[in-house]
Amino acid sequence: MAGKLKIGIEAQRIFRREKHGMDIVVLELLKSIKSLDTDFEFYIFAQKNEDDICLSSDKNFHIIQTNNMSYPLWEQWKLPSLVKKYDIDVLHCTSNTAPVFPGTKSITTIHDIIYLESFNFRDGTWYQRFGNLYRKFIVPIVAKKSEKIITVSNFEKGRIDKYFGFDSDKTVVIYNACSDYFLDDSISNNDEVAQSLEKPYVLFLGNTDPKKNMKGVIESLKILFNRNELNFNLVIPDIDDSYLQNIINKYGCDGVKDKIIRMPYVPNTSLKNIYKNASIFLYPSLRESFGIPILEAMACGTPVITSNTSAMPEIAGDAAEFIDPKNSESIANAISMLMNSDSRRNELSEKGKIRVNEFSWEKSAEKLLELYESFAK
Repeated sequence: MAGKLKIGIEAQRIFRREKHGMDIVVLELLKSIKSLDTDFEFYIFAQKNEDDICLSSDKNFHIIQTNNMSYPLWEQWKLPSLVKKYDIDVLHCTSNTAPVFPGTKSITTIHDIIYLESFNFRDGTWYQRFGNLYRKFIVPIVAKKSEKIITVSNFEKGRIDKYFGFDSDKTVVIYNACSDYFLDDSISNNDEVAQSLEKPYVLFLGNTDPKKNMKGVIESLKILFNRNELNFNLVIPDIDDSYLQNIINKYGCDGVKDKIIRMPYVPNTSLKNIYKNASIFLYPSLRESFGIPILEAMACGTPVITSNTSAMPEIAGDAAEFIDPKNSESIANAISMLMNSDSRRNELSEKGKIRVNEFSWEKSAEKLLELYESFAK
């Protein structure tokens, strides 16, 4: 290819205030790419939003914001038009899906294929159901048309390669990491959100996605309540009260409600302090392709309980207490054991601080640049 390689990167939602997993991943990678020395010309395509101007243009780093529209329309119509307008050589779509007709060579990051392996249109909110239906239709098409697939763990690579029948070279593993913000050992004593939480507490970052296993967590609290061992609070940020109450009602767990502290969305500035003050971080997901919160908790020195399934053992290594996420008794026993063992909590805290350093956004960005470089040959 003559001249500089023009890389288009889809980052549709990075400027919204309430960022979640995939938004955080692409933002961290973009910040690291921007700091590295490269001859590539980058065009970052995003929808217009003034909530959080977290990234700016630079010499070879161009932020292109467009008018807002529905996600599928933006992806399938607007994004290919931008590819054509800016004469993009390679388009990297970062959030599981991509245009069916991108108009150039493409790379697609597929974080997971849960929605392909087991799909139930009754699970989750209407927004989640529609998203899963859209992915279920689009991903098999774009996965086969993409020159390369990126995923975030060896576990997920195995699932993707098996599902699509790919040879081992098509799918590339580029790990996620933990923001440097969480690695900073300081803590703010002026953070009213974190300081308002009564200790001891266990932190659970659940949401309405069924894979996050809210049911298992609530049932484990019921077990501890019946044993007279529920002597801590459970803190759950960013959860709808009606959804939580429905779970409590459905599984007959009324006795635990007074021990649950529900919070709105918590920005990273407060989340780090909430991690640090927690006795335990609970992450008993049914299925994950990576699990960034595992590393965030470890960076904060918080002991982690997580699942013995999917990618979680790959990410946590020997620095977590593992449970069977489908067995509420297993979750309850692990919580009880850690709450009553200072030595085990301290051991996991120290191991976690070592483990988290095996992942970095800079290393991941360097590997991503190597992949881009392969398209210039």
